[in-house]
Amino acid sequence: MSIPIPNLDDRSFEDLMKEARALIPRYNKEWTNHNPSDPGITLLELFSWLGEMVIYRTNQVPDESYINFLKLIAGVPQEEELKRLLSGPFLFSWNTIQDNDFARFRAFLKHDFDLDWAAKTKIIEKIDDKTLIAVEENGINRVELILGGKEDKANLKINGCRTRYLHVEKKNGDLDIYNVPDLDIEYRKLLNLLLDIEDGKKKSVTEIKEASVGFMESGYRAVTSMDFENKALDCMKKLQSGLEGRAICMNNRDLEYSTVDIEKPGHLSIIIIPAWIENSRYCEEYLFCFDEIPATECAIFKDFIRKNYDANWVKDAQIKKIDENNINLSTENHSLWLRLNKEKTRAILTIDDARTDIFNVKMESNKPNIYSGSKDKPKPARLLKEEVNGYLEAKKLITTRVHVVSPFYRDIFLKVWIALKKNKNEAQTIQEATTRIYEYFHPVTGGPEGTGWPLGRNVYRSELYHLLEGVADIDHIAEIWINGDADVASAEIKKHQLIALPELTVEKAPYE
Repeated sequence: MSIPIPNLDDRSFEDLMKEARALIPRYNKEWTNHNPSDPGITLLELFSWLGEMVIYRTNQVPDESYINFLKLIAGVPQEEELKRLLSGPFLFSWNTIQDNDFARFRAFLKHDFDLDWAAKTKIIEKIDDKTLIAVEENGINRVELILGGKEDKANLKINGCRTRYLHVEKKNGDLDIYNVPDLDIEYRKLLNLLLDIEDGKKKSVTEIKEASVGFMESGYRAVTSMDFENKALDCMKKLQSGLEGRAICMNNRDLEYSTVDIEKPGHLSIIIIPAWIENSRYCEEYLFCFDEIPATECAIFKDFIRKNYDANWVKDAQIKKIDENNINLSTENHSLWLRLNKEKTRAILTIDDARTDIFNVKMESNKPNIYSGSKDKPKPARLLKEEVNGYLEAKKLITTRVHVVSPFYRDIFLKVWIALKKNKNEAQTIQEATTRIYEYFHPVTGGPEGTGWPLGRNVYRSELYHLLEGVADIDHIAEIWINGDADVASAEIKKHQLIALPELTVEKAPYE
């Protein structure tokens, strides 16, 4: 049911005249002739008649106001922006991409995605005139261009990941492909109507209302916190199947430039956490080579530490490679260690004697390369943040400032001693208890509701007791240490933080 439109002023000519006559004695006691023949009454009738017309207009919305409202919700205040959205540059024709336009296709891949190998690609097949597959000469990299069922858009995939939708238009029997944003049908209809109006074509109020209502009901524009969260997940799902993990919206916060709990009206921060996919370009990205420090990549390493951990002191720090598994940076007041585990699958970063982060390590060309993100602490790669930010920028309201950021983890160190029931398998019970704790604090699937650990929720000792008492073979919980403290009731978490467990130890109580 629609909201009733309020009547801003319902006074009629008679009401205005009655009100005016009642005011005469207050302002002029000598004016006693209130008959229609009196010139003063004639003037009051004239003003009342004009006033009634103004009141009628007050309750009406002029066409220009509808048009300005449409521009506001469409996010296109200028005609240039309209034309950019609707008529992006022509890229190539689907019909001739195998022949004349393949060079244009290669140039598009090189220019827009910075793919140096694009110049070495060749088409290997075109399936059912709907899917084109091109691969690099050495077979390592692959590009797919898939034509939509309605032939109004094309889906571009690079190495199995959706990267961009392209607009398709039918012209003279050809399918021309344009580099324009992925637009909803109702949004495109609205933009076309606005472009017609800008070109001087008259549109009725009914047409304007229909375009406005259709667009608002389509859900294209993100308005509420839930809208932003759902659209961030939609973007991740389009980029790569199974990538959508969790998106958390914090209103009136700018976590991109400050984690201090201060409100910033008009700003909105989206924390995105991808579901971990091994070797996904959206979950991990190359940072530096361990073996090239302190040689060729020392500056890259220092710059990464300075930007990501607010450690400006590293610029002047002395760097030493202690052995093949340990690197140290130090000043008079600070110390940093980067250590590889024995298997060279993880790198542990420690700043000022506090474990700070864990990274994936991949042996490539017999060198340990460090990558961001890990299964223990899932974080989006820079590419994923850029893709989601661009997706939301196109769908937000004009006055909203969107910041897409990685999750902020608070490291919690847990040590648990359990007492087992008689004749129970110790190793199996410890493994089950460990798994339950990890699953409970998981940022995507953990928490009391199973939808991810709630943002800013403290860790309580009582919760751990309740969680582990549900393990069938545990008799009771002997002791729990939280961050090395056997007595603390809880670990406090800031409003923007989630939980990470870099060290979790579950052991059988020594007296059992």
